[in-house]
Amino acid sequence: MLAQPMSVPASPNYHAAGWFNLLMPGGGQLLLGDYGRAALEAGVEVSAGYIGFRLSKRAPLTLDGVPEALPVFQGRRKRGATLVSIDEAVYADLLQEVGIKAHLVDVFTSYREAARRRGVTDHIDQSTEWNLFMDPFRLENLTNPWVYGAIGAVALSTVLDYFSAHNAGLPSTPRITPYSNFLYSVNYEIWQPVGSGAPEEMFYRGFLQNELYDLLPSPFFSIPLATAAFAFSHAPGPGRVTAAVAGAYLGYLAHKYDGKLGPGITLHFWGVVMLGIETVLLSHESQHTTPPATMSVQINY
Repeated sequence: MLAQPMSVPASPNYHAAGWFNLLMPGGGQLLLGDYGRAALEAGVEVSAGYIGFRLSKRAPLTLDGVPEALPVFQGRRKRGATLVSIDEAVYADLLQEVGIKAHLVDVFTSYREAARRRGVTDHIDQSTEWNLFMDPFRLENLTNPWVYGAIGAVALSTVLDYFSAHNAGLPSTPRITPYSNFLYSVNYEIWQPVGSGAPEEMFYRGFLQNELYDLLPSPFFSIPLATAAFAFSHAPGPGRVTAAVAGAYLGYLAHKYDGKLGPGITLHFWGVVMLGIETVLLSHESQHTTPPATMSVQINY
């Protein structure tokens, strides 16, 4: 009697894998049958996000976690006053970035893997995760006029915003310790760009925009809706407007290059680097601004 061939489980619906992973950390890998990776993803995302949230002050949750605040300065700064540490606040920010952005990456990778098993690769970037994170440094992306032209526009607007802040008058904040300043700089100039470029493009353009396009194959439907989701995941205020403009352009790039994410990741990464440099410079300068006697200032970041 011939032995019956071993049955191979059917590949999961890739739409279900992506959305289930969005709702449940590691859920997409559960559907794919990789239980070890599912447990690892859930452990990293939940533990990093939870510990970061516990370290932070309670505020509305955004794409970059819970906003923290530099210490409040009351009255005139005294000469030789003790330096303030904000280490815990920045650690909270760093950990939340790990948890949230790892989740965005894992949603895309489980969605892509499930689609690949079903032979669906159209409009879904097939580059490895490592290559996607390395895209901002690839010459082919940096020499793309759709990328370097937009980077130039971001650079110009950042410089104008920097001098506008000076003309408006910088608020005064306490001087923080050298180590806190170091952590603050690492967060804004390295950690945030890494967490913003590849992870956000993988999720918003690689997963969400593609899902919307599958629902109704028109960029006039998929790009605006994905852009709205991207904008409203940022903190309320002027940042949502700039996120909407950037998101629309990034969505157009993903559509223009048939789902290839490299150009958008490159633009997104270097744009956040420039904004991070501006944030750090203004923070250092505000620590050396002499306040009026009655000033009380709080800077959110």
